[in-house]
Amino acid sequence: MKIKVINWNIRGLNEAEKRSTVKALMGKWKPDVLCLQETKIVDWSSSMIQQMWGNRWANWAELKACEFRWCYTGVYGPHTNPDREVLWLELAALRGIWDEQWVIGGDFNGAFYTWSRGEDSIQASRIDRFLFSSEWNDTFKDIKQIALPKVTSDHRPILLENGDWEVGPFYFKFENMWLQEVGFLDKIKEWWQNYSIEGTPDFVLSQKLRCLKKDITDWNRETYGKLETRKSKALDELMAIEQASENRLTTQAEKEKILSLKMELLQIAKAEEVSWRQKSRCLWLKEGDRNTKYFQRVANSCRRNNHIKKLMVGDEIIEDKDQIKSKILDFYQNLYTENEQWRLTATFEDLTCISLEEKEWLEKAFEEDKFFKE
Repeated sequence: MKIKVINWNIRGLNEAEKRSTVKALMGKWKPDVLCLQETKIVDWSSSMIQQMWGNRWANWAELKACEFRWCYTGVYGPHTNPDREVLWLELAALRGIWDEQWVIGGDFNGAFYTWSRGEDSIQASRIDRFLFSSEWNDTFKDIKQIALPKVTSDHRPILLENGDWEVGPFYFKFENMWLQEVGFLDKIKEWWQNYSIEGTPDFVLSQKLRCLKKDITDWNRETYGKLETRKSKALDELMAIEQASENRLTTQAEKEKILSLKMELLQIAKAEEVSWRQKSRCLWLKEGDRNTKYFQRVANSCRRNNHIKKLMVGDEIIEDKDQIKSKILDFYQNLYTENEQWRLTATFEDLTCISLEEKEWLEKAFEEDKFFKE
């Protein structure tokens, strides 16, 4: 599911020209939810909302039901510390009213570059931002916050958006959860011993590792399978047996099957925790304490931090995805490409060689007693 929320602290919406500008920008940005904060307007009329949203039926919208419940709160933070304490107490009280996933957006009067006074002013601070609950973070793993261009206000509109990350090709990575599978290490040993490759030792090692990577990848796809698919299949089978047993006694075979499915679900849960722990890189926290949710949140946070939204090349800031890819590729190609240049060459044709007896003496086994004697 994709969602786009814009929060904008903007002054002067009493003016028709500013409302027209907001309408044009909303047509360009196309948000699902728009929160406007204008402290000078006491009463908002439906006509003002219609002028900015774009049509006479602005009060109604038809959305496809997806059973996703969430809450949004627009905040205009006070300037004094005592009033801020009251604000946070009110937000805490609101949190106690509902358990749904929650997003808060607005002017918190914090710090770092979404507000500036005038075009040439050196005063700037980030006072507009979004905060969201950990449950929201679990639902939207690719969420991002963006400060949109400043147009008609000292404040930049802020955008909360998801579902726009581009995933590149997946590279092979050894999963620690495979080690929990019975017989996996024996398979690796068997595969390794069956490889027959000739050449120098380093060549043989590299080729064996390449063959092993292919065998593990095939085994993971054909035998081990995706954890989510295995879990869903096991749950469906378990539910089918329980439904069939509602009107009759459970057979011995069904009891054994139920026990087997529950054991499989337990193994899948352990494997998921190991996998998420590896992705989160939280090696200081032990597995087996039901920390899967925590590992997921840390891994998602790392993913957001590693995502490249902008790239500065020289004095230019690039935001286009294709240009970012091209610039990164050019950088590393130039980094590992050497210009042609003259080099000294050496020939070893005239060097004298050691005798066969000297070679054998150099290669003989190390004897500790002779070492101490000599």
